[in-house]
Amino acid sequence: MPQDYSKYLRDGETLEDVSIGTLRKRKHDDDKRNSRIVPTADEWRDDFPKKHPEQNEKATEYVVDFKSEVEKELQRSISYDEEYTVDLVARTLIALQRNWVRKVVDPSGDLVLGSYFPEAVGSDIIFGAKKYGLKQSETFSKAYKELLETLDRRYGKERTQHASDIRQELDTYKPQEEQQHERTAGI
Repeated sequence: MPQDYSKYLRDGETLEDVSIGTLRKRKHDDDKRNSRIVPTADEWRDDFPKKHPEQNEKATEYVVDFKSEVEKELQRSISYDEEYTVDLVARTLIALQRNWVRKVVDPSGDLVLGSYFPEAVGSDIIFGAKKYGLKQSETFSKAYKELLETLDRRYGKERTQHASDIRQELDTYKPQEEQQHERTAGI
């Protein structure tokens, strides 16, 4: 019985327009993608809004409300560059709190809400928070510290610049005496 390749046609194509070799390749790629347990980062990023519309919507609402509160506390609108840091903190935090995390490959790691690799955001959020003075917002500062602590718990044992930067930033929240004790004790 001949194979039906019509589901592998793209918009506007007919079976007469596409070679059987191209259709077999598309079928092979589709079979390979469907057989893989762990998706690639690009696949998960593309599929997340379609497969998880409620999570996507809740996260977006949270980010919009978070950004609005930060702007209110800072008494100004935030720039596009600042918005990236605010989004990074809010979206990553809510995803980790609600365990909206997916292991992916190519590149390998955790991906939150189809958007960010949480183990690789530390340096970016620290840079953005300092550069734009975002910690002047109580809402941002509280979420920022909570995210740093969460990232440190989850990924702090990794030997990356992000993990090191997070530990260094968290040290700034410790009282001076505690920092001095840890330095002299070799912790």
